[in-house]
Amino acid sequence: MVLLQCTLLILGATLATAWQSPPSAWWKEGVVYQVYPASFKESRTETAIGWGDIKGIINNLDHIQSLGADIVWLSPFQNSPMKDMGYDISDYDSVNQLFGGSLEDIKTFISEVHKRGMRCIFDLVINHTSDKHKWFKESASSKTNPKRDWYFWRQPQYINGSMYPPNNWAGNNNGSAWKYDAQTGEYYLNIFNPYQPDLNWDNPDVRRAIFQNALKYWLDMGIDGFRMDAFSIFSKAPGLPDVPASDSNFHDARDLYYNNGPHEHEYLQEMNRAVLSHYDTFTVGEYGMTDNMSIVQDYVSASRREVNTIFLTNMCDIGREGYEFVGWNFTGWREAINFTQWSGSSSVGDGWNSVYLENHDLPRSISRFANDAPKFRVQSGKALSVLLTTLSGTLFVYQGQEIGMVNVPDTWTISDYRDLNSIAYYNNATQHRVSSSEALANLALLARDNARTPFNWDSSGNGFSVNKTTWTSRANLDINLADQKDDPNSVYNFWVRMLRLRKEQKDSFVYGEFEFLDWESESFLVYQKTSESNKMVVFINLSTGAAKPPVATPENADLLVHTHDDHSGAVFQPFEGRVYKL
Repeated sequence: MVLLQCTLLILGATLATAWQSPPSAWWKEGVVYQVYPASFKESRTETAIGWGDIKGIINNLDHIQSLGADIVWLSPFQNSPMKDMGYDISDYDSVNQLFGGSLEDIKTFISEVHKRGMRCIFDLVINHTSDKHKWFKESASSKTNPKRDWYFWRQPQYINGSMYPPNNWAGNNNGSAWKYDAQTGEYYLNIFNPYQPDLNWDNPDVRRAIFQNALKYWLDMGIDGFRMDAFSIFSKAPGLPDVPASDSNFHDARDLYYNNGPHEHEYLQEMNRAVLSHYDTFTVGEYGMTDNMSIVQDYVSASRREVNTIFLTNMCDIGREGYEFVGWNFTGWREAINFTQWSGSSSVGDGWNSVYLENHDLPRSISRFANDAPKFRVQSGKALSVLLTTLSGTLFVYQGQEIGMVNVPDTWTISDYRDLNSIAYYNNATQHRVSSSEALANLALLARDNARTPFNWDSSGNGFSVNKTTWTSRANLDINLADQKDDPNSVYNFWVRMLRLRKEQKDSFVYGEFEFLDWESESFLVYQKTSESNKMVVFINLSTGAAKPPVATPENADLLVHTHDDHSGAVFQPFEGRVYKL
């Protein structure tokens, strides 16, 4: 990481004088608000079931617009067994009954978004389908079915008379990446879970069907783009070889054989030629963590026509290994932020980057990177808002982040968790000498459930649903929109002001060149944003103690932003942020 830091510092110094504002675009300047349909808002009353629905989203589009967002990202709402909360789709061209079941609702949603001058993007889950999808049902029906090759089917291996999967790839479910099907006597590949069989992208019929059913269908209905789930693993290595037993670097199959696979770029470019280039779209691909800038640039380079930007998890996943917390420090976090800022920037190539700290797969950022104790919670939310709104790239805000929602209470037991990954982690950990209390502490910090509790519209919880029983428990009802909306000092109103300022100062905050002014402090982030017209300097104290920053605040500068009423002194209060315009 030290080498990476030095490399980026040299790169920054080299490019600083050559920087120029990149081409503008609606999806660069837009603020994306992610809606997780199950937990946003239920419109039903007499028939309420404790799940959010599409009409509930439509009825609250004004909240999203008033916040300052102008692009709505809708997580999966299609028919699904919901084993992975919709990321196991059984019919691409449908609406799940849990969310209202009506295509007319989706058409109304798109229309109402556009009436407000906003745009919308949908989740695109096309590495795999549900095992209940009609394509997989046909594929699994016999070895001679025309759709057999739409998924990966392989014969078992027999070693000393015992049956084993076709190769030694491990899946994301703490077991083999293969599931045996007794009916046809073969295994099928499932990188994530047995109920999510991987599609065979090497089959051109599969690609054509995906392009028509999962992309073109919705684009013709009027949506404006996609968030592409697991987009870098569509292409698998020919022959699906074993991970070598002699691999001294302990690579897994993802590293060697399917992440950034041999035809990945080819297939993404084909998708653009066949479909996306015929529409004015925005695409963001879910990637993961990397310190290889060329990998990022190959995906986001405008001239390559693959995706507009990608989600790097460098900023979000620091300090964790799966559900195990391993600790992090500010030096490492600075390196992650710096890489994320540079990797997609037009100064390096012709690409673009994204900015986020929360989504449906991540815990709440206040609990993760600041302090969710009542004493510090509000200021923590404001400090992180300063960070996110002043970084370059397309900004993503997750529902509830704008009111400072935090992780679930540490009193939750395993019976309170709903995510199958959380439950699988707990069962596996406690079977391998991890205490129940330690496993629960890890979940309370890192589990996906933390982001999936219902949006707190009011202190009663009825604002989400009138049903007393909801699909997952309500939590932290003292943090709610009703209490914050008319409070000028609330987290919500601070987000409103920061998003307005981001648009007013877009040359610096959206497009500006990023540079850390300090690399040593273990409590402050200090950086500057430079545009052709001005320079901003950002100070954020992310600690529970009052302290002077490692770099003196500038003299004769305008103070554009302050999180605390008392902001004139050299000492910063806990979780205080300021932005100066030189």
